[in-house]
Amino acid sequence: MQQSSNQGSITNENSVDNHHEVLSVNQKPQQGLMNHLQTGLPNPMDLILEGVVGPQKSMLNHVSVKPATAPVATPNTTALPLPQASPGHMVIDHDRPLSQCMLWDMMHDYYASLGINAWKAGIPMFITNSAYFAESYAEIIIAFLEDYRAHLDFSEPIYIVELASGTGRFSHLLLKELERKLPCFSMFEDVKIRYVMTDFTDQNPTFWAEHPNFKPFLEKGMLDFAVLNPLEANSMQLRVSGQMLSNENIKNPMIAISNYFFDSVHQDAFRVESKVLKEGRVTLERNIEGIDPASKVHITEVKTSFNYRELYNTNYYEDPRFNGILNHYRHNIKNGTLLFPLGALNVIKNLQTLANDKLVLISSDKGYSCPFDMIRFYHHDFAIHDGTFSYMVNYDAIGHFFKQSGGRMFNTTAKNLSLQTVCCIQMDAPDCKFERLNYVYREKIDRANNINSICSIMPGKSDDNAIAKLTIMLSQIRLNLADPHIFFAYGQGLVDVVGHALHGQREDLLSLMEQAWANYYYYPGESNLPFWFSQIYYILGLYEKSVACLDKALELFGEHEVLHFLKGQNYEKLQQLEPARSEYQTAVNMRADFQEAWDCLTNLDSRLR
Repeated sequence: MQQSSNQGSITNENSVDNHHEVLSVNQKPQQGLMNHLQTGLPNPMDLILEGVVGPQKSMLNHVSVKPATAPVATPNTTALPLPQASPGHMVIDHDRPLSQCMLWDMMHDYYASLGINAWKAGIPMFITNSAYFAESYAEIIIAFLEDYRAHLDFSEPIYIVELASGTGRFSHLLLKELERKLPCFSMFEDVKIRYVMTDFTDQNPTFWAEHPNFKPFLEKGMLDFAVLNPLEANSMQLRVSGQMLSNENIKNPMIAISNYFFDSVHQDAFRVESKVLKEGRVTLERNIEGIDPASKVHITEVKTSFNYRELYNTNYYEDPRFNGILNHYRHNIKNGTLLFPLGALNVIKNLQTLANDKLVLISSDKGYSCPFDMIRFYHHDFAIHDGTFSYMVNYDAIGHFFKQSGGRMFNTTAKNLSLQTVCCIQMDAPDCKFERLNYVYREKIDRANNINSICSIMPGKSDDNAIAKLTIMLSQIRLNLADPHIFFAYGQGLVDVVGHALHGQREDLLSLMEQAWANYYYYPGESNLPFWFSQIYYILGLYEKSVACLDKALELFGEHEVLHFLKGQNYEKLQQLEPARSEYQTAVNMRADFQEAWDCLTNLDSRLR
């Protein structure tokens, strides 16, 4: 983070060339938060959590958190002997690449056994099954069709294939949005949409086929169903039409949708230490206290431990494109741990084959679009959802995969997100600039980010801690496009909770402050936004920025002893004692009974003697 002397502005320079630090703190954020954010050891900024480190109050001493030294893995090229399990535990899988361990079989068995009933148990789904979410996807699809219209064959269907459709709620909402929006455009009068809902188990397509809400779309020929395991297959048998859908009968680009799916397919773990790439080998232990060791393993009984060994062979995967992504990380990350989305990339390869290399992938999941946000974790663990689990998704690697073949990726950029949304494109039309899609994505999906914001402020949320309150305020500010009046209205509320901010919330807040300052327009009677900004910057330890905002408040709103006192507080933090003394002296000259300023002045005089 670079501190700028510009008043009320901020400059971010997040580099992937960063050391990661493990923190000597035992407390973990509450499990509800971890359903969306990755569990594991937090970044230093993430320690400012309620119940872990108390918040710094406005203009009080900043909390100092001292990190411990991270353990360094040693090179190891041989399989490790079976380890001694922790007390009350037994080893159930040992020293294997993450993508090859038994976790994924447990995932498959869970969904295969429960089918549509899997969602009764509370698997997170609202955000990707909401009406606004469906409308956002419809906007992306229509923007693509507008951009690519000259290359479409309107005599052939445009297939939209949804992976892991689950309950079907999102499919229903998206079909309704497309049916409502497409007739608004005369250019799409003859377009033929074929929406294909898929899942790997036959139970779910059977449920959809019998659902009355899908009947109108079936009658219009807009909808079909299929059993598809996209990890293994690049064609599918359509249940309603009976057609075998393959690359032989898909003539137009295919649009694929993947929501909360890539977080549940095979991944590998790697670590880079001083530009040396190391493979993560996982060992699974089961907690067997009070249970029959021969019984079926439940995910809540499993804990993981990793050993990292140096990779001497740069051709780790059979696909050279995968190795190219790994080598990119090897050469561009100094230190950090990363997840490699092996399952997602294999799914994309099959989709590309099905689509004749003309693919639009729209995907939303918890994950990382910026590698810095991923490598700051020393260890990546899974989050538990009843009987199943999920990992974060490395969308940065997926973007690199598309770019290797000349494609591109649009992605959300805010860091304080429960959900990342990306749109990846691989096409054979170099003249198509996708200007409309770029506009819709940047303005509707990324800038306002209504998908995350609306979910954050939905009625009925019971969390009342500082993190939840800050999330709601940031969502309201983002929905109002960082309007300075909204920021001002939340001034005191932000000051009360910002000391608890998670790393992502901090970065999001600073970005929104920059936007609000760019929108700020002073006139007599305008709100004193720089005053609240000075308080927030002080709590976050950005003392130079706090001083700049106080100077702007003095310039616009006139002299006030409190503003000079606050400048003195910032100068003390910056160890600029003479300027601090001058500000305290100015404060007491303006108000002789300003006891706090007198106390600070007396204390400072004793230090300067």
